[in-house]
Amino acid sequence: MKRHAITLLIAVVVIPFCAASAQQALYKFKPNTPYKYSLELKQEQVQEAMGQTMNVSVDGTVKVSMVVDKVLENGDMHASVTIENALILAETAQGSETTGGELKGKVFGFTMQPNGKVVDRDSIPDMGEQTGEMAQVMGGFTGLFPKLDIEKLKTGSTWEKLSDDTAGTGDTQIITNRKMSYNVKATKPVKKRDCLEIVMDGTKETNGKVSRGDQDYRLSGEGTVNGTIYFDLAEGLLVEISITDKGDTVVQDPNSSSFKLNISQNTTTKLEYLPE
Repeated sequence: MKRHAITLLIAVVVIPFCAASAQQALYKFKPNTPYKYSLELKQEQVQEAMGQTMNVSVDGTVKVSMVVDKVLENGDMHASVTIENALILAETAQGSETTGGELKGKVFGFTMQPNGKVVDRDSIPDMGEQTGEMAQVMGGFTGLFPKLDIEKLKTGSTWEKLSDDTAGTGDTQIITNRKMSYNVKATKPVKKRDCLEIVMDGTKETNGKVSRGDQDYRLSGEGTVNGTIYFDLAEGLLVEISITDKGDTVVQDPNSSSFKLNISQNTTTKLEYLPE
């Protein structure tokens, strides 16, 4: 039960939300140079079904080292990411569960366009129970790199963006429609770097299907998303991004009117560059 709840929760949250409209070199990672990041997730969730309530709390930290090991002819970059350590603590009414330790030293890869769009993710080998956790870490890390139009990254610039994103594998498919607004603030020093501060705010609607064993469930929901990006435009480096995602989701059995699961969640995610 706990793993199912956590998997559903992660699937709803970890979805790319910024879309690029130009193929320009926003990111300028130097080949064969390690870039270290910390990924933090704090999640509070309340589930209500059939007169019963369950609280779920997830607190996770993952530190990784990313190296661009190949630059393709079209300018796309293939990166290998090594998990240096990971700790995920889940608390439910049934007790606590600590995972992530087995991921230390594991490597995953992905291919990114210079504008930040992830166009491919390497296959994950079968790791038993850790396969799902590895997929969540990969999705969480790659999904947080913002895809932005470099021509709009000027102080005082504002714009709106509509996006339709699909997440999930196999019979689980979740579609999220977002309407986001962006505002580029003045340059601000972050970690001794001159970074553009980009504030984002918006709403979302989620619909889809979640499969658990032989059972399919329909999912729908709505909520708000807001956050801040700090980007070193001169060096082409994401220094920090933080997102707060709040929403309510309903999961129902389409073949039975008696089952209905209401989920309220508040999630904060942060990806932070760790300078040497």
